[in-house]
Amino acid sequence: MADLDGKIAFVTGAGSGLGREIALTFARAGARVAVNDLRPEAAAEVGRALGGALACEPLAGDVADSGPSHAGSRRSAARPVATSTSS
Repeated sequence: MADLDGKIAFVTGAGSGLGREIALTFARAGARVAVNDLRPEAAAEVGRALGGALACEPLAGDVADSGPSHAGSRRSAARPVATSTSS
């Protein structure tokens, strides 16, 4: 994987499975990682696993939901993004 120093990856579905592995892989490549999952406890656990590579507080909720509760999430992610994925 390319060197991702100075990049931020926003990974949806990061609480388990493929999303979790993608988040950890981006961190190993040097990116800071913002994680999202429908399950707050799963997002928080991945955030703990990322340690210093965590870009912001883990985000819980459905990124497809356009309601006001996600306005802050969109603002937080409006920085250089290495990639985005959905599981």
